[in-house]
Amino acid sequence: MLNFSFSTKIFMAIEPVDMRRGFDSLAAWVDQNLGRKVLEGDVFLFLSKRRDRLKILWWEGDGY
Repeated sequence: MLNFSFSTKIFMAIEPVDMRRGFDSLAAWVDQNLGRKVLEGDVFLFLSKRRDRLKILWWEGDGY
């Protein structure tokens, strides 16, 4: 179960993402394209090209 605080922001990528990408690669994408730091505790959602798979990137304080 994911427990978010009220200050947590949720971002969703508009363009589909290659689901073979790892979490470190997605974190680098967030930093480069959104100018945000994953370590701040925000949630980032990524959809596959067919929109049938979802990856959630969220830093819990000790890992993704």
